[in-house]
Parts: sequence; C-alpha cells; structure tokens
Amino acid sequence: MQYRYYKIGKVNFRVEAADTLHRSLSYDFRAGDRVDNELPLYDITFIFLSNKKFLNFDRDREGIIEYSNHIADFLYYKDATGLVVCVVSLKSSLRMKLGKKIPNLLQKLLTIKFVTAAEQQYASILYNVILFNVFMVSLSKGHIIMHASAFVADSRVHVLSGSGGVGKTTLSYTALKKFGAEFLADDLVYVDDAGNCYINLMAVHVYPYNGVSYDQVSFDEGTFLRKLGFIHWHFRRLIFGVKAVCRRVPPHRLYTLSKTEELLPIDKLTWLLPKSKGDSYGEGIDAYISHHLAVLRTEFKGAYELIAYNSHFFRFFGIDSIENIEDAENYISKVMKKALLSTKFSILVNDFSKTPEDYCKRILQQ
Repeated sequence: MQYRYYKIGKVNFRVEAADTLHRSLSYDFRAGDRVDNELPLYDITFIFLSNKKFLNFDRDREGIIEYSNHIADFLYYKDATGLVVCVVSLKSSLRMKLGKKIPNLLQKLLTIKFVTAAEQQYASILYNVILFNVFMVSLSKGHIIMHASAFVADSRVHVLSGSGGVGKTTLSYTALKKFGAEFLADDLVYVDDAGNCYINLMAVHVYPYNGVSYDQVSFDEGTFLRKLGFIHWHFRRLIFGVKAVCRRVPPHRLYTLSKTEELLPIDKLTWLLPKSKGDSYGEGIDAYISHHLAVLRTEFKGAYELIAYNSHFFRFFGIDSIENIEDAENYISKVMKKALLSTKFSILVNDFSKTPEDYCKRILQQ
C-alpha cells in the first residue's frame, strides 16, 4: 500500500480521499499536523482549507489547474505519486455561515435530523467534485458509466437504463423484493468495453441532503413508490440500513469489495422510456446510445462544466486521446456499441398503467 504525505501551514484542513467505487476516508487535521502513513492511495484526494486563500502551493508546478464557482475556489495538481489532488477553498460568505471549522457532514448526518442551507451548499461541492472524478477517472481506465440500475435474476445480469423518473430503482427494488433478485448497483453502473458490469455497491450519486431526516421516510411500499425524491435513499436504506445510507460516501470498511471487484457479463439491457416520449427516440442500440449521452449531460452537468472550462483536464487525468467533450462522447458511444454488441436489448415504455410486478415479469420473461 502506498501513502500520501501532507503538511499544510497554519490552518485547519480536512482531507477526503475517494475512488471511483465511491469508497472514502475522511480526516480532520489541526494547524501544522503532519499527515503520514494515514491516507491510502485513492484515485483522488480533496483537501478542504478552513481559511480564505490557498497556501504555499507552487503555482509554477506543471499541470496546475485553477477553477472557481459561486461556492468555492478549486486548485487541481498532482502529488508525488502522480495522482490528482483537489484543494478546495470555500468562498468567504459560505465559510462565515458554516462557522470556523469545516463541518464533517458524513459524521453529522448520523447524529442530527437536519442540515442547514449552508451545509447543503457545502455538500454540493462534494457532489460535483466526486462526480467529476468518477467521470474522468472512469474514462482514463477505459470504462464507461451507464445511468442505470442492475440486478441478477435467474443467473442473468439485468441492466435497466433511462432518464430520471422512469422506474429504474422502483423496478430493481421490486425485482429484489418480489422475485428474489440480487442487487448489484443503483443509478450508476460501470461497464468495460467487453460488456462486463462491475459489482458496485457505491454507485448512487443522490445526496440525502434535502433537509429530511431518515426518521421521516416511511418504509411502506406506497410511500416508496410515490416519493420519487427519496427513492434512492429509501432503496439503499432497505438494503444496507440507516447507518450506511446516511453517509454520502460510506467508509471503505462498510464494504468488502476490493479494487479488483468481480466483473459480470451483462445479459440483458432494458431501455426504460416514459409513455410521453416512447415514440420520439427511435429504436435500437444507436437510438439508445444517443439518448444516453443526453442523459449523461444532465447527470454529469458539473463535470461537463469543468471540462468546458479547461480542456486540459483530459491530459491532466492521463487521457491523451481525448481533447474535448465531443471527443469524450464519441469515445463513450464507441465503447458502448462494443460493450453491448452481444447483449440482449429491449425497450419498455413504462406508462405506470400496470404494477411494478407486471413490468418486472415482462423484463424477466423477455
């Protein structure tokens, strides 16, 4: 195991280390603390500073990229191991609302019912930088990300894909509850160019930072099906329990998957479409891929904005063959076509006129 070393000046700082499986470690440090043999090597590290300005980072260092939005200033660089570090300095207005110490939201959500508006803003920083990391590191490894859920039923790997609100999680939950399926991934599925899907318990990118406590989310099925906004949270809560679901990025110790996680060939891809748009996209893999790219533009909006700001991010992450987002989409399209070449493909228009059990039967019997 390799480790990182940090020693940062006279301010308090917090380190989040995360990888593309969304496993993470979180540490808080006081001014002058030495961080040694503590942080294992992950795909990216986020350092959150408690003061206004970046400290003594070498602006002449090759590969430095700086970026700002209305919430924070970001500085990206590579550490001695060649991996990416993102230093985050919050805007003064947000920092004043948060107080002197940057909150550890991952822990706080386990002990209180509500978070403040400022803390929700802070959470959105984590959301965007982690999504950006997932997008870029996946590309650098030759993987693609499908906006989908996955489960195993009758020894076949099923992937349900589509835009938000078409029933991916609801039908996965139903397959789990009613048909004895085995859960693989919810909302993001990692796929290689051979058409294998990674077993990935972490790939849910919806934050429970909406001011609703876990005490207020009912377990009854009617509530589950009606409250789409809580669906991913509720689903994971049913599977993993309250503690795991209240962490945006659960600590790696909660799960036993290693970085050489098992690969499973996708047996069937079902493209879910709402009734109102069931006839507007065309049919076949090409139509699905075109639609899926549009979905990714929405789901990874923050990542796309960062890439549009500075195309050097591709080279920064070691992706020499891609220079802009158009190249990235062409690459994703090419990999998806290859990955899905031998996969059974079907389209299901989910107009919600039937029960989830009926739709699940159709998916499993096709």
